[in-house]
Amino acid sequence: MADIEITKNSKADKKVDVTCRECKRSTKHLILSDVCLKGRGYMGPYGDFMWHDEHQIVQCQGCETISFRKTHNNSEDLTHF
Repeated sequence: MADIEITKNSKADKKVDVTCRECKRSTKHLILSDVCLKGRGYMGPYGDFMWHDEHQIVQCQGCETISFRKTHNNSEDLTHF
């Protein structure tokens, strides 16, 4: 059974560095709106599998182009020693 947590606009009005599709370089982008999804699922004897997705509408602070940004990470992306 998977648990999913949804949060909305927790990062709105913050700035992130993003490669602008119009400027073609890394610029500050203002997060206009965002939805974050966090989940956890049971993987048997191997423990839990956790993931985190962020969906954001961002605006370049240089050329003012509006675009969509998605990030994803999960517990399997971590290096285990």
